[in-house]
Amino acid sequence: MYSDESESYVARTLWFEYVLAWKKLPCKYKQYTKGTCFNIEKVIASTDEDIAGSYIFLSVIDLANQVSSRNKLSQIPPKKIKRLDMMSLEAKELRKSLSNLREFDWDMAFAGKNRADFDFIFGTTMTTWFKSLWRDNIKKNKSEYIPISIGRNRCLGLKELINLEIEAENRVINREIKDYLYVVFPGLIGWSEIVEYMRQGNYLSLHLEMIECNVTPATLLLKCQELGIGTHTTRYKISSQLKALGLADYDQQRLLSTTYGQSYNYLLDEYLNPKLNSESNIGLSKWSKNLHDRITEAKKINLEKLIDLPSAKRNYTDFMNNFFPSFQEYIKILEKRKVDISQALEQLRDLYYEYEMSTQAESSHQIENTVISPNNFHEPEYNSNSIMLQGYESCISEQAVRDLFEGTSKHSTIKRIIPPVSIDVEGIIRRICVIPQEFSFGVKQVYNESLLLNLEKQQCTVFRANLAEIIQHSEIPLSEEQGLLIKSLKNYISMNLEQINEIKENTKSPHQPLMMNSISRSDISGPLGLKLVQEYNNPWVATFTKIKRHREGGINVESFEADQLQFQRVEQYLTGKVHNFESLLVTMFNKYGVPFQKTANMAQDLYLNVD
Repeated sequence: MYSDESESYVARTLWFEYVLAWKKLPCKYKQYTKGTCFNIEKVIASTDEDIAGSYIFLSVIDLANQVSSRNKLSQIPPKKIKRLDMMSLEAKELRKSLSNLREFDWDMAFAGKNRADFDFIFGTTMTTWFKSLWRDNIKKNKSEYIPISIGRNRCLGLKELINLEIEAENRVINREIKDYLYVVFPGLIGWSEIVEYMRQGNYLSLHLEMIECNVTPATLLLKCQELGIGTHTTRYKISSQLKALGLADYDQQRLLSTTYGQSYNYLLDEYLNPKLNSESNIGLSKWSKNLHDRITEAKKINLEKLIDLPSAKRNYTDFMNNFFPSFQEYIKILEKRKVDISQALEQLRDLYYEYEMSTQAESSHQIENTVISPNNFHEPEYNSNSIMLQGYESCISEQAVRDLFEGTSKHSTIKRIIPPVSIDVEGIIRRICVIPQEFSFGVKQVYNESLLLNLEKQQCTVFRANLAEIIQHSEIPLSEEQGLLIKSLKNYISMNLEQINEIKENTKSPHQPLMMNSISRSDISGPLGLKLVQEYNNPWVATFTKIKRHREGGINVESFEADQLQFQRVEQYLTGKVHNFESLLVTMFNKYGVPFQKTANMAQDLYLNVD
């Protein structure tokens, strides 16, 4: 039985094989019946213009040509393959792109093939090798089982999770606490408004102490992205896959390796990354780095010029020819150490059974999620006449309602009592001040707390000053009654908006606004779906606001001085960029705590349902 994802791949394979290999219509089209033969003038790649998208297209063409070759049919020549710049889903923009097709990015595609082939060869070979060792030397009965998965993403993902936990624990041990003074202005404003709002006291200011003491799925995703572990469609699944294997677990928003996961990494890493001489090119981590370098180079070259097909094939072959000899040597090393590896697997078996019997996975890296200082933040006050915050909500019978309207009821009025509404003050501060989930923080002082709820409903301009130096010599210049106690604002530095034009001109990327103007309510999955659409557009809303202010002679501020304090702008989004898939996952998690898979499902539904 296939999963939904597998079924879609099977359906696409059959469709493209029929169309591209046999060159026949797969269904009735206008006056033409199913099976009518046709000629192919050109094949247009409209997949994402990145490594994964280019490789997907290449794999379709390769499969079609293989089928054609087996059946002595004509293959699709490279000269008929073109690339579509699909930067918008609007019909006008698509027609414009179709009139300006360009050459296909072959080296990007073959770099993707390098990655797919490496992951398949290494993952399949190593998982099979370890499982055969388990089956032949350790397994005592048919029911005995431990989940063994030696894929690149999961093994390296687990290793990086444990490294991140150790780093977080060391920060707690060393009390690497940061002191920051935040100032938050309503709206996306420039220098003149900043000066005026400061004079009027129209801002929120908070003195926060914080420490990066947690590891979250977002932390791990960004680390794997940095190291080139996985792809944008596989990285976000690593956390849940580790949990399914018993190697990690969730504690609210935190991601923790289990004792079994730590032992799994400790016992197997010695064999996945054997310690040979410093120049040795053997081991999963080294191969993964080489693969990351290959992909990075392909992306870089693609920005400068397109490489022809023969050169792209040569680059692919060179990489595989460097990998295969070292992989064969690696297998010989493992064969010599079968006894040691068998003992390691026996230990894993015992540990897995202990883990399976326990009700909750343990973790040796327990990091206390402690509020560093007393949180003296006051709950916002409400007008008691607008809503009632005490009592309960109940229903009355149909007869009681009839008696009321007929004047025979003993009740003179009907009153609906609304229960108190819980306000997530910590979450609001995180969202406004752009504080990721891996940080724990405490509020030391706050000015203008009544602005808090209103600020969350709009985009804000946020600045932050590091108090590390002045806190040793003087008091924090913040009063809960008077606000920031400063005498002058000076030495502002403007934002460099030239990078926006450079990004748009030089970067061939699918991550541009899709201009989804035709979104309807039926495309949005409830309130969270609406938040997702808003988040998708927020980076460009912020960018366009800055561009407009700049063109009108205004000043977009990057930093400024306030007496001895140096305030630096805090940005939720990268200027000039729209969300890509992974940045959307991270933002929805950090701001609203939405699990990756839920965001992924909503994003897929929204993308597929747009007219």
